[in-house]
Formats: sequence, structure tokens, C-alpha cells
Amino acid sequence: MRPSVKNLLLTLLVAAVFSGCMSGGSSSSSTYTITGTASDGYLQQAIVCLDFNANSLCDEGEPNSLTDEEGNYSLVLTKEQQKSLANIIAYDGIDSDTGMPFDGILQAPNDGSSIHITPITTIVTKMVDLDISDLSNEEHG
Repeated sequence: MRPSVKNLLLTLLVAAVFSGCMSGGSSSSSTYTITGTASDGYLQQAIVCLDFNANSLCDEGEPNSLTDEEGNYSLVLTKEQQKSLANIIAYDGIDSDTGMPFDGILQAPNDGSSIHITPITTIVTKMVDLDISDLSNEEHG
């Protein structure tokens, strides 16, 4: 597939995943609140954060939250953090569909307002990350 067609399809996929799902974030003068859900079945008591260093863990200094019984979370960010390209990740907790511990890591791109973290957003995020890596290798190779 030609790169421009591939990029267009990826963009359309991301738009389709997020269309109709935005419940909106809120802001005050110095902070922004990102809200969303983490689900593969609702993830209850899962850890959610903005993963600045892309190590798939919520480290000290990274805004984080725990999900509620319906997988809802909110992250309070500064203006700089809201504009970050870091992914939002979710892990641990309980899968409400099975009642079993969730042992995966879900990801979604940070759009700065409302992020729903699902297996589909994880696939899209990984595709985008691979595409960016490929482009970087082409520029330096």
C-alpha cells in the first residue's frame, strides 16, 4: 500500500474510533481534566496515566488515576501536559466481564480532552508508533 493511502486509512480509522465517544474534558485557568473510560470489559481499579517516558508504567511525576467500577477515570493536567504527545495507558485492575485480574496494557493517543482506552485504540497507537519509527529510520538511514 502506498504511504499516502496508508496514512489516510490510519487517520480515518483513528477518527472512526473516536467519533461519538468524546464526553469532553474541562479546564480551569491552569489545569485541564481529561476524562474517559478504560475497557476490555470495564477495567475496575485500573491504573491510568499519561506515560511521558513511554515505558508502559505510571511513574512518579506522571499524572495518574484509578478507574471506578465503570472504568471511568479523570486526569488533571497542566497546559503543557495536555499538549503532550505521550500516550495514555491503563493497566492492572479487574476486568468486569470476567471478574479476573487484567494483565494487559491498553494505550490510546492523548487528544487533550476525552480518551477512551480500548484494545482498538491500543492497536491504532501501536500502528502509529511503528509508522513514526519507520519514518524516523528512513530519515536517518
